Amino acid sequence: MGVVSANGSYHFRRAERDAKLVPFVTSGYTLMFRSGSANLFNFGGGVNYWFKERWGLRLEFRDHVWPNSPTAHYWGFRVGLAFR
Repeated sequence: MGVVSANGSYHFRRAERDAKLVPFVTSGYTLMFRSGSANLFNFGGGVNYWFKERWGLRLEFRDHVWPNSPTAHYWGFRVGLAFR
């Protein structure tokens, strides 16, 4: 199964420019495909931990929801590198 998402996000910045933890929320569109395809929406959130000025660790949770079946949820947890 393949998954493609396009999202927007909002990062909750603190007054301090050098804040180590920056939480965020995200939401957007998801296309799932294999032999057919399905249009879904997703939402979630997480945190970026900045261990250097321009490099960080990103932890994120997303819930992909199929509108045709409100009980169909596809949860995902992501770990990655962040840069700015």
